[in-house]
Amino acid sequence: MTDLPSAPKVVALLPAWNAESFIEASLQALAGQTCPNFSVFISVDQSTDNTASVCRSFAATDERFTVVEQQQRLGWVDNVAALLELAEADYFLFACHDDVPSPSHAARLVGLLERNPQAVIAYSDIKAHFTFDRVDDCVSTELDREPSAARRAESIIRRRDQWWTPVHGVFRAATLRKVGPFRRHRAGEFSADWPWLLRMALNGEFVREPEFLMDKYYKARSLSHEWRGASLELAGVVEDCARAVWSSNLAVAEKLRLVALTAGVAAKEEALKRAPSLAGR
Repeated sequence: MTDLPSAPKVVALLPAWNAESFIEASLQALAGQTCPNFSVFISVDQSTDNTASVCRSFAATDERFTVVEQQQRLGWVDNVAALLELAEADYFLFACHDDVPSPSHAARLVGLLERNPQAVIAYSDIKAHFTFDRVDDCVSTELDREPSAARRAESIIRRRDQWWTPVHGVFRAATLRKVGPFRRHRAGEFSADWPWLLRMALNGEFVREPEFLMDKYYKARSLSHEWRGASLELAGVVEDCARAVWSSNLAVAEKLRLVALTAGVAAKEEALKRAPSLAGR
């Protein structure tokens, strides 16, 4: 009798910090995933609340969950990197502590990657919930099945069409190992997902499941709310994007075009920030 192929191993990487009051919903959603051979690694950054206790109590009821507590404050970027050192898998996903995926989220995105070997990320549409009761439909169609690495890169550099939604998808482990996790740039953690997603786009196609399989809840102290987009922060992340382009396999002419585009996007954003103050002079 021929042995049936085993299901690919899928690991959710959950960096948690001061999430005591809302992480339970994310844990329950991850526990409810229908994906076979699925497990969750949680790294609790040094918190000032009971996040670690909540995670430990939950993991005690589900053997698929593993909890690691950091002994010093790492920050978001280094906490994600620490998680990647813990687990081996065929596919990974970043499970933010305020994300609530539908039960079929991981299984359907893994299925997309299994059927599309040229793709490195599979992602879905997202419902984004804000603290003032606004809910946005976040849909990124421009990246879906785009065969050109240069055009994928351009879309992410310009940050068009809800460019960030693939960050909440499922990734091939081999590509993630090649690209590496989020990384600090010379201005810190600001928008570290931007150059990371750009690196992924330069390494393969993205495929989209056209359905809302994820709810994202922005909290008052969400990391993105703490970023101010100051000139130094913007310069640091743009420099990292340019470095990602220049180290890619694109032709030199394409590299030069995209690096120039990156600089232009930064200049435009800086001008928009300065416009109100200049108008008042």
